[in-house]
Amino acid sequence: MEMQQQDSETYYREAGKKVKKIKAFYTSLVIYILVNSGLAAINMIKTPNHIWFIWPLFGWGIGLVMHGLSAFDLFFCKDWEERKTREIAARMQGYKKVHIKKD
Repeated sequence: MEMQQQDSETYYREAGKKVKKIKAFYTSLVIYILVNSGLAAINMIKTPNHIWFIWPLFGWGIGLVMHGLSAFDLFFCKDWEERKTREIAARMQGYKKVHIKKD
């Protein structure tokens, strides 16, 4: 019974961490939209013949995409990390079996 409660608490804690990551992404997305809308407006009002607002839009956008992939576990998620750890550990065990001589 106590073990089940610990598992439940662990899952709840992990879920809380994930929610914080997603919330941080949405906050970044809103800031991205507001700031870049402002930059676009300034650009169109002050220098409409020279479109420069796209450069921060693209640069920041790349970072925002990476943040989103991380927040939603689409890029190097926990499952990937666990699979890769098992794969490397198995490879290392195989290496030791082949390269360590038995007396």
